[in-house]
Amino acid sequence: MRLFIGLTLPGAIKRQIRATQHGIRHARWQNSNQLHLTLNFIGQVPEDQAPALCELVSAFQFAPFSLQLTGAGRFGTRALWLGVSPDEPVIQLHESFKALLAEQDWPTENRRFRPHVTVARLGRRSDCTDYLQTHQDFRSPPFTVRQAVLFSSAQGPQGSHYEVIARTAKPPRY
Repeated sequence: MRLFIGLTLPGAIKRQIRATQHGIRHARWQNSNQLHLTLNFIGQVPEDQAPALCELVSAFQFAPFSLQLTGAGRFGTRALWLGVSPDEPVIQLHESFKALLAEQDWPTENRRFRPHVTVARLGRRSDCTDYLQTHQDFRSPPFTVRQAVLFSSAQGPQGSHYEVIARTAKPPRY
């Protein structure tokens, strides 16, 4: 099974993103189920090893932080994304999970981490110039991140389908 750790988005934020998803020919827009922020990609894991990873994620806890989606950009000709602000708590969370995964001998990626939410996969002939200009000042309302999740990912005819299989421990409320 293919696994990764990420952040879910509130329904209102997903609806705001979905309202921006138009105007680019050959773009494959992410549906509501696909909208998330990846923290750590793990990759293929034998099914019998997934429970151990679920336990690891379920025991993890972090202090809540506020986050906002901001601005639009693209990764070359492959993907269109929305950024996050502030990115420091997301980067710290990514690094914490990366260290925990490495400590337990789970695979981790070494490429540079850039927090973002992918909104579309692009075809080679996709011109997203107008979209980027229109949404360069995109701002979602701030929302509080209290948990991260372990997702399973399965390929399907409409792209990837993600399912939450574990959640981090909820922080105490004072």
